Amino acid sequence: MGAQARLGERVALATVIALAVLLAGWWAFAVPILQSPDEDSHFDYAMSEYSAGHLLRATERPVDLDQHIRRTNPFVAYLEDRTGFDVVRHWYPVKSPPGYGDAAYFAELDANAPLGAPQTSNPALIRGYPYGYYAATALWMAGVHLLDPSPLALFFGARLFSVFLLALSLLFTYQALRELPYTRFRALALVAVTGLFPMTTFISSYVQPENLAWTAAAAALLAAVKLRRRRGSWRWLLGLGFALGVLGVTKAQYVPYIAIASLGAVALPYIGRLRSLLPDLPKFAVAALPALALEAVDLWVTAGRQVGFRTQHAKDVTTLATLVDSLHHGPLATASFLAHSSATAYYELFVAGIAASSFWGEFGWLDTPLVIGSVWLRLLIVLLTVIVLVLVVMRMFRLGQVVWAALRRRRLTRAWALVFGNPVLLAYLLWTVAAFGITVLSDNTVNLQGREWLVVLPGFFIAVVHLAPRAIPHRRVGRVASQALLEGLLLYAVAGSVAAPFTIYDRYYGHGRQYAAASANGLQMLEGGSGAVTSNVPSGRDFTVTPPAPGQATVPDGGYMAVAGWALPPPGHGGARGVVLSVDGSHDFPAVYGDDGPGGRRDGFDGIVYLDGLAPGTHAVTVKLLDADGRSYYAVGDSVPFTVLPAGTNAAAGATR
Repeated sequence: MGAQARLGERVALATVIALAVLLAGWWAFAVPILQSPDEDSHFDYAMSEYSAGHLLRATERPVDLDQHIRRTNPFVAYLEDRTGFDVVRHWYPVKSPPGYGDAAYFAELDANAPLGAPQTSNPALIRGYPYGYYAATALWMAGVHLLDPSPLALFFGARLFSVFLLALSLLFTYQALRELPYTRFRALALVAVTGLFPMTTFISSYVQPENLAWTAAAAALLAAVKLRRRRGSWRWLLGLGFALGVLGVTKAQYVPYIAIASLGAVALPYIGRLRSLLPDLPKFAVAALPALALEAVDLWVTAGRQVGFRTQHAKDVTTLATLVDSLHHGPLATASFLAHSSATAYYELFVAGIAASSFWGEFGWLDTPLVIGSVWLRLLIVLLTVIVLVLVVMRMFRLGQVVWAALRRRRLTRAWALVFGNPVLLAYLLWTVAAFGITVLSDNTVNLQGREWLVVLPGFFIAVVHLAPRAIPHRRVGRVASQALLEGLLLYAVAGSVAAPFTIYDRYYGHGRQYAAASANGLQMLEGGSGAVTSNVPSGRDFTVTPPAPGQATVPDGGYMAVAGWALPPPGHGGARGVVLSVDGSHDFPAVYGDDGPGGRRDGFDGIVYLDGLAPGTHAVTVKLLDADGRSYYAVGDSVPFTVLPAGTNAAAGATR
């Protein structure tokens, strides 16, 4: 390859990675604080490490046994409270707080942040999650703090760490693909699809350990394919050992599949030439030391911990009880169980379950589906998934026959190369087969999500555009199908990137978060007007059940409450300029006015009422509709009562406070 061609390749790759980074960077600032799946708990762990200034040990401080209590770090607890995390997260009609996104809003959050407040307990995740990602994020935040000492810079800096990891993952993936039998164009296209895929840019924009796991897995696979041609290279052997070690202390469940695929590829040059392995054995032993050292640190961190959580959601616990019960009832019961569980697992993972829907684009707390085109597009994806899956099974069956034939002829090198020749693809296949099997055997209690395929995502696209078309008997038809699938995936990725902002803004911002006034003090009250509170959702409740009707809300001491409804001025009067929510007529809070109301009218409102310092007992919230003249308001609708509970009392079992 000439110098000009290499320059063109690098420019093209840099452009693709830059586009993916820009998209993920947009997500990092567009999605409200902590409103990505499980981000509160992951940031809590990372922030706890940062605040401590050292690796936390599981026995260093007590850990609350309630899985739902995650906000042990005072800064994270503060962010949850002041951004309405509890109610925005769990109730789709509730948008971000009024004013969210404005410089003044963030300045106020910064000014009151308890960054140096003492932390008395360990984060709950220290009981079940390795330390790697959280320690790395804490180090990154320490660097961010040197550049920008504001508290919010720590949070958004932690998100941008995931964006940085995305760039590394795509770079490592491209280099690995170029070592495999893929042209520059095909490798670049696969990286583009991977990087621009809606799920990729979403997950790579928030505090989530899968991001570091993907980077480590991509580095391990890159080292493995490099070692096929650079047998015994110290550089790549140590890189492989370190990458597998990082993966082990980040997301250990991926280690078996990445290790099998990687080590199988590394062994390829030695198959049939075992004597050549002997001089390199000491190198392999030394290369394992980084992984062993990182794992030893994890054992030190977690020594003495109790495993597992005590939680009210028993259904979330993976169990083999149904399988064991069917085995006790004989072969027919077992066959019936496996057939039913397999069908359910197929639906969950490949059709329209949580895993499938979140894989193709389900944002927020899995409540904000990506909308591209009509329902027919989703049905087309389901149909193509079935076809591709059948083709993959056919191709794997044929490859199995070829491998078996090679083994019968004692052509071990040929058989090994067929199995381990493409570790990027093999890692995906191993993970997916294992995920399907575990889901079936556990009677679908595993509850996998699409993000759990991020680590092996390039392998998925290889399976779709490279493996499946090869099952088609006619080569020309297979090449056309491969190109069509690749172009279709690219089109979906681009369309998803365009549609995603509209999805996010509709979920969290409605028609904007601006408000007219924070108080109605000094204004004259007028008679007339109409309106109603249609929902008031309190914090600290069990969000697995429907929220209480207006007037029946119970709020924990120091909690908050989202209030939404509609309001209209009297007929014949000018328009309204905003809404203020008044508690007991003396505490006013701003609300956003102009949301969607009944019949498509733009007279809806929503806001968050904070109840700090309010005495236990019954109180009431009144809607004050601000007149367009700026001098008066209408008290519309009936006042809605709510109850503040005594200190230390939860609103419901399993409350998040």
